[in-house]
Amino acid sequence: MTQAQVGAWHHSGIVVEDLDAALAYYSRTLGYEVVFRPPRMTDLIQRTLGMPGIDCELAQLASPVAGVRLELLQFGNVPADADRRLPVWPGVAHTAYVVPDLGRAIAEAEAAGGRVLGEVVAFPECRAAYVQTPVGTVVELEEETA
Repeated sequence: MTQAQVGAWHHSGIVVEDLDAALAYYSRTLGYEVVFRPPRMTDLIQRTLGMPGIDCELAQLASPVAGVRLELLQFGNVPADADRRLPVWPGVAHTAYVVPDLGRAIAEAEAAGGRVLGEVVAFPECRAAYVQTPVGTVVELEEETA
């Protein structure tokens, strides 16, 4: 992916064991405020990761002082043999970036050795895909639609 294809950093996501406990911790100790906590997004997340059968609950938080967004995710029903580098295990993270052309960004990521984990999924505010890099990390690419 060329530097021209990468837009703004959007958020970092961290998988946690207990979403409610994590929300309490980040709120109480770091001052984060919940800005988005949808009802279960299971179908969309299953398709984005390419992992049918998993369950996901998430929340996005914002720091009132740092201007950064943090996404906390809790997964269930993860297959025991799933790759331990994927962002479905507690402690594993991903970063998300806004790109102007998702198709082009994916093509460039794949040409550089990355692979799309699931499919491109339309969320209310964007189209997104998870890409595993050749070094094992995962990035989320988002093209805003709203």
